[in-house]
Amino acid sequence: MSRPAIAAAATVVGAALLVFWVNAFGVNVPIADDWDHVKTSVAWHDDGIGAATLFRPHNEHCLAIPRLANHAILTGTGGNYRAVLFVNASLAITSLGILLAFASRWPLPPAAFAAFAAAVSLLWTGWSQWQNWIWAFQTPWFLLPLVIVAAAVVIARTASAGAAVAATAVAAWLGPFCMANGLFVGWAVLPGLVLSLAEMPLDRRWRWLAIAILSVASATVVGGLIVARSRGPSAGGLAAVLASPLDSLRLLLAVLGSPLDPRGSFHGQKLASTVAGAVSLATGLAAVVAATRSCRAWPSKDYGPGFALMLYGLVSAAAVVVGRLSMLAADPVESRYHTFAVAWHAGVLLTLARLAADRAEGKGRAWRMTLAAASLACIATTLVGMKLFHRHGSNMRGALESHQAIYRAAREPGGREKLQEIARHYGADGILDRLDGMRRAGILHADYAPTSP
Repeated sequence: MSRPAIAAAATVVGAALLVFWVNAFGVNVPIADDWDHVKTSVAWHDDGIGAATLFRPHNEHCLAIPRLANHAILTGTGGNYRAVLFVNASLAITSLGILLAFASRWPLPPAAFAAFAAAVSLLWTGWSQWQNWIWAFQTPWFLLPLVIVAAAVVIARTASAGAAVAATAVAAWLGPFCMANGLFVGWAVLPGLVLSLAEMPLDRRWRWLAIAILSVASATVVGGLIVARSRGPSAGGLAAVLASPLDSLRLLLAVLGSPLDPRGSFHGQKLASTVAGAVSLATGLAAVVAATRSCRAWPSKDYGPGFALMLYGLVSAAAVVVGRLSMLAADPVESRYHTFAVAWHAGVLLTLARLAADRAEGKGRAWRMTLAAASLACIATTLVGMKLFHRHGSNMRGALESHQAIYRAAREPGGREKLQEIARHYGADGILDRLDGMRRAGILHADYAPTSP
């Protein structure tokens, strides 16, 4: 079986597992922060899209692009939140397909490539990220990896310095308007750009690099100003991290290792995930050192996507520790943060695969063995958690269906009291106002519409 065929098969398997999950457990109902998007969509229906609502901060995030996407989907589907869930899944599947197609050109033995492709596929669509798969609000969690993957692959494949710099600039400017850790996107793809420019003619190379750095820095300043003006509630902070650096490091390793111990992480047990994170961090750093030190010249620009995902995942996980230190210390690693660790592990696997493809026979065999061991570990640990998360998905579906029923009965006798129990800080009156606005805007789906006007 050829490598492109293996890549296609692995993408199909990952897509099938993810579509099954969303179809089985995704419920057409807005929950939690979805109501902020509802408020925006209703305002746009009443007054038109404006800069004030488009760029309004959400805690420390600027969600301009997810807001536009959410508004378009709900408008086109009459308020069907399952459609948003499937769009989110399609973003993840698209980036997975791009990654595997990119790596399928490397001269790896079919067996080694098959193990690698299966590991990336199962990790990328893993059910331990359950919160992201069944919550429509989580669109930016999959937009940013797609932006990184698409930009990094364009940079690695193009022969044009201008095209490579343009891809870097687009990624850098899209990131801050997806969510706060979009600040890291431009910097994540820069190493790949440097490797790409190193393979191009010397003339104007540094001019192109200066343009790229200026663009990334400008996007970072703009995004940083947004974050600085709109900091949301924090359960940590840099001072807290500096006060307990060893605990912070341990929690960072626990976040990195969380997809490799999905059951333990789900139950709040961090020892195995901390060990897995430490092994993964050591492996990733060793792979980067090997790629940069054992080459006669610059490493191949094909290392760019792996480096980008590693850098994005590691810095994003560190940002989680800074912002959520006390929560991480007391509670399980939330499933939504597994996505950052998945990006890290995918980057490590990509880097190992490129090393295995690059090296001469003696060292190449050692790197192929390392790739095989890492791939099999990722496959095994991902599969181990599937039964648990399938059962948990059924529980979550029941909980979300109960939300549907409460919204439908919100205007019936006793309905407001039940609505208040799940309304959180929005309050029953606030949610009823939003439901009325959705009806006026034509985006109130029958699945959760109050049965009484």
